[in-house]
Amino acid sequence: RQMIENCSVFKNLAASSIIAIMHRLEETIAIPGEAIIVQGSVGDQMYFISNGVVKVILHKVETGEVVELTEMHRGAAFGEMAVLLEEGTSVRSCGIVAKTFCELNI
Repeated sequence: RQMIENCSVFKNLAASSIIAIMHRLEETIAIPGEAIIVQGSVGDQMYFISNGVVKVILHKVETGEVVELTEMHRGAAFGEMAVLLEEGTSVRSCGIVAKTFCELNI
């Protein structure tokens, strides 16, 4: 519940709405090196990190360079634009790769 409440997208939701979101979440795992989000793909889900570390990466098309922008840890959320924008219109601006074994809620 705390992960949802801490996410800026859901900060002002009523407790009943947060509970409804909790009941819809599904657990999944990612292994080190696994691409969770591919830059440029169309998003339809957001993720909460229950355990583990992910890397946020940017592929610079013009140079072919891949840059690690930051890391995200337990309690963080990513991919929230996919739930804010009209379905099928959210193109992922960065990639997300598991750095460690990760437990995620979708």
